[in-house]
Amino acid sequence: MTLGRALQESDSADPVRRFCGAALPPNSIYVFLDQHRDRLFPDDLFSDLFALVGRRSVPPSLVATV
Repeated sequence: MTLGRALQESDSADPVRRFCGAALPPNSIYVFLDQHRDRLFPDDLFSDLFALVGRRSVPPSLVATV
């Protein structure tokens, strides 16, 4: 599996983000993880866990946040 990469820009039009943003309090750990995911869990930090060939993986920063 090759390393999948997360988009570096947040998509405020994403319906899941809009729903969660409205449903969660601003000081929620989940809001914090969403806002800081790329700094806390950069995809390159996990690159040694993935093969150079094969299908792309889910971005490691997303998996770590979940």
